[in-house]
Amino acid sequence: MMKKIVLLLMMIFLPLSAKAEDRFSMSYLKKTYEEGKYLQAWDGFYNLAAENIPEAIYYVGVITFWGQGQPQNYPYAYNRFVTAGKYGFAEALYMEGVMELWGMGTKKQNYPKAYESLLKAEKQGHEKATVLKPFAREHITDKEAKMIEDDVKFWKPEVPRQPK
Repeated sequence: MMKKIVLLLMMIFLPLSAKAEDRFSMSYLKKTYEEGKYLQAWDGFYNLAAENIPEAIYYVGVITFWGQGQPQNYPYAYNRFVTAGKYGFAEALYMEGVMELWGMGTKKQNYPKAYESLLKAEKQGHEKATVLKPFAREHITDKEAKMIEDDVKFWKPEVPRQPK
């Protein structure tokens, strides 16, 4: 009889715990975001971002960049993109470059930094960075470009710290 009770309890509670775990999976959160459930997505991404998951950090930036369920905040979004970018997340590096190129969330346009971010995004395989990179390049000197290109050749993404 006791085995039946334990089995019945397992059948009831195991599916509930699996659903709770799914709520914090990246695939579930991205689907939630794409469905326009921004507050729900924000909660999940924010929790995962606190655990140094670069893609979640990037999505926190996206939500605040566009003001989707959170107030639009360019400086905060820019900082999230910088953080995810240092871990090598290509889309974050691209958005960092875009914001630097147009001076969004930064004090002013920063063409050398935009060029560097776009080069890093390109190095990580981001195709749109290749298209946008020449716009940043035309605003810097050949000497600056050479120095940035040499630095990016040896750049390696950081490994995210894991929470204790």
